[in-house]
Amino acid sequence: MYIPYGFDGKGENPTKSCSISVNVDNPETPFISIVLGDGAAVQIQGGEVTLRGAGGTSHVTIGRDATQIVGELRVTGGVSLGSEAAMPLVLYEAFAAWAMALEAKISASVVGPPAVPFASLSALMKTKFTKAA
Repeated sequence: MYIPYGFDGKGENPTKSCSISVNVDNPETPFISIVLGDGAAVQIQGGEVTLRGAGGTSHVTIGRDATQIVGELRVTGGVSLGSEAAMPLVLYEAFAAWAMALEAKISASVVGPPAVPFASLSALMKTKFTKAA
């Protein structure tokens, strides 16, 4: 089903359209698609459901065994990553400030070779893709 809308100034040519497609030509891979004029879409095919944003660069695909999120993800509320045994994460900036202050105190009072400086290890501790506030 094709539904044109948003016609030009003359009211003759559509500038946008919505479509709903159902295709069962191949019973092994039936396909259902709903696409809005701005590009947002819901597609069901091959055991997967994909929700796509209007920009076309972000989408969520729910498959048989996994869910894939492509694009920036913002979550308001709690998130548990991993299993039920997941534990709280430490906020890096606060931990780094505490560790460097502790390191300075210990270094000032200990005689002998210094321990491995925290700053040299801190880059290894930062998460690259997981951030929290």
